[in-house]
Amino acid sequence: MRRRWCIGLILLLGCEGTLTSTAGRGRSDSGSRALHDAGRRAASPDGAAISSSPDASAPFEDPSLSDAGAPADMGPPPADAGPPSVDPMTDIVGCAMTPPAGSPTPPPTPTYAGACPGLVAGHNLITSSGSTRDFRLVVPAGYDPSRSYPLFFLWHWLRGSADSFYSEGDVQSAADTQHFIAVIPEAKGDLSYTWPFTVIDSSSRINEDLQLFDDMLACVSAQYSINNACVTSVGVSAGALWTDQLAGARGQYLSSFISLSGGTGGYVRPWSGSAHRMAALVLWGGPTDMCVVDMNAASLNLEAGLTAGGNFLVECVHNCGHSTPPIVGTPSLLAPLWKFVLQHPYWLPAGTSPFQTTGLPSDFPEWCGIAAGGATIRVGACSPSRC
Repeated sequence: MRRRWCIGLILLLGCEGTLTSTAGRGRSDSGSRALHDAGRRAASPDGAAISSSPDASAPFEDPSLSDAGAPADMGPPPADAGPPSVDPMTDIVGCAMTPPAGSPTPPPTPTYAGACPGLVAGHNLITSSGSTRDFRLVVPAGYDPSRSYPLFFLWHWLRGSADSFYSEGDVQSAADTQHFIAVIPEAKGDLSYTWPFTVIDSSSRINEDLQLFDDMLACVSAQYSINNACVTSVGVSAGALWTDQLAGARGQYLSSFISLSGGTGGYVRPWSGSAHRMAALVLWGGPTDMCVVDMNAASLNLEAGLTAGGNFLVECVHNCGHSTPPIVGTPSLLAPLWKFVLQHPYWLPAGTSPFQTTGLPSDFPEWCGIAAGGATIRVGACSPSRC
């Protein structure tokens, strides 16, 4: 069947064409193992290596989007309807379900120092660590405070912005269709690589952006109805390198995270481990994905840390370097990426996933697989590098 996945990966660099699938993937075959062996040989001993090339200034194209075939209502029903027995979009376990009795729960959300600013859909200013910071808030159409909504933190790439992530990722349409709230922070503008993920960034500067996350989470949760069992962080390129740091340092609040051409190790700080074992989706362009950081080495390093810590992960390797992922077909609304988040609530037993029973959903690219080494190596033409 034709894939409707390409906007899901437009968050990395762009898309075009058609793709056929195999349901229930999660194996490690000779192709995927060859990819990983090649990647490990190319990697430096301690993970990522720095490159002299700058990151792509615009990591994805601006396609024409369509609502055709958009998934059904993902939000939970009104309180008087009672809890659903299954996730209404996927018919398997998910964020819309009532957590089983005695299941893990996240800690209370952080407390903001002072009075939160009144938040509105669009740009908002907040004082954090003594600085005025900007973030874009995305609220779904028809927001109903009697329902609870998953919360997505989206971190932009080098020379990107909250607005470019918002528009090129078609975040409003995705939020309207799949019923989540999104926070898209704007970088402070004082760092060469946008976010504080390198080994030369000071602990105090890292703590500033960790505090920003805490403050945004506190104030959005205070003013909107948030499902705190479904809070995720998604980053692209430089934003992914930061997301991988945030997931370790603030994992107690996260149900999942998604790293799109990111990673850890080498010039990037190592994976720190997390207080909560969460689901992770790690996607990159294979052995030639190099842009400032060796994303192949960094992604493999991240996967090793996640595996050692007992985290469930899905690996996606498009094997086209730091370029437009080779996704073809009619654009859709980030369905597989958002579906990954929505199917992995906080309360799942540590290190588990419904995908371990069902396999990957049919709309995932066939070059994704379960666990490190699970991705099937892709063969075929690629777009030119975007770095």
